[in-house]
Amino acid sequence: MDAESGGVDRSGLIGRSVELEELEARLAAVVGGAGSVVLIEGEAGIGKSALANEVAAIAARRGLRVFAAGTATDRGPVQPFTLLVRTLLSLGPPATDVERELAGLIGKYREDWALWSSPDQTDERTQIEELFADLLIERAAGGPSVVLLEDLHLVDDASLRVLERLAAGGAVPSTMLVATTRTVPRRPELVTAVAAWTRAGAAPLEVPALTPQAAIELGERLLGHRAGPVLRARLSAAGGNPQFIVDLVTAVQESDALVDGADGVVELAGNVVLRDLNQQLSARVAHVGNEALALLSVAAVLGSSFMEADLAAVAEMPEEETWRVLRHCSAAGLVQARGGRLTFRHDLVRDALYAGLTLAVRRDLHRRASLVLFEAGAPAAVVQEHLARAEDPHGDRE
Repeated sequence: MDAESGGVDRSGLIGRSVELEELEARLAAVVGGAGSVVLIEGEAGIGKSALANEVAAIAARRGLRVFAAGTATDRGPVQPFTLLVRTLLSLGPPATDVERELAGLIGKYREDWALWSSPDQTDERTQIEELFADLLIERAAGGPSVVLLEDLHLVDDASLRVLERLAAGGAVPSTMLVATTRTVPRRPELVTAVAAWTRAGAAPLEVPALTPQAAIELGERLLGHRAGPVLRARLSAAGGNPQFIVDLVTAVQESDALVDGADGVVELAGNVVLRDLNQQLSARVAHVGNEALALLSVAAVLGSSFMEADLAAVAEMPEEETWRVLRHCSAAGLVQARGGRLTFRHDLVRDALYAGLTLAVRRDLHRRASLVLFEAGAPAAVVQEHLARAEDPHGDRE
């Protein structure tokens, strides 16, 4: 059963029935001849690609044509039009006049990418953009279709310019264009392209965090067992992020950190330190930038929740600068405001950032925190806890 709606989740995705129903409704409209553009947005790891790929699979089962390239980029340098070439051009020899002309022009640049930046090539670049727009319309003429564009935040600028140009004409009839992107960071070219499609009527679909029940259900499905209380608490600490739950389950399985209990229940062994998980999660959130990570690491010393003024004082930053960085972190889904304070969305991430601090830095930050909180009138027990950790020769957090 789906943990959010109580209905059967036919896709196998947990906790996404509401989002899938909206996407299926738009897909039905496309079959009827309408055009649709959906921008699936959310934090890293929240399941944007899973939703997009599921709607593409549904479309394929219903006989619609699906054009998809998988991930937006390779690990190497991003070349102009990479995403659109992989998505829209035929895998075999060019089949139409538009494809042949487009392939010829792009082939010219692929032989010498230095030509791309030449002012003399402006007309040809514009021609390529127009041909991609024509190609998408040509694809639509062949019947209802879905075009899947994943990870717009990684897409080359040339592809983004084509998408911006397409927006001027609005949604393409009988075509559902589904694009996924992170909420932050967004470079200017992506902001411009998203704004153009928003003005053209694109439907935003923000993917929310899984509910605590759905998060536990996902973890137990991956484990193949029911989870005990400690492990359930750790699954909940992922803040409803499916990728973090996958990382946690993988880490406990690979570290042999599970013990069997009664009635098929598995539990997390005591005093287990999942160093690989901490490193993995730190890498997962690195896209927010070094400035944000440094401030969040200081916040991790203060605990799961903290006051902005206290964080600014411990970090020795002006409050306006602290708030600027925290707004970025909030947009990335890492912190949220609650009742006049800020909290970490994912305690797993907080633990990972704390573990990444050296012992010397950790102890110094606890010492500074004790002074700041004392001056702010925090309870004596809280101040004493920071003092104790500042003097702890081992720097153990728990």
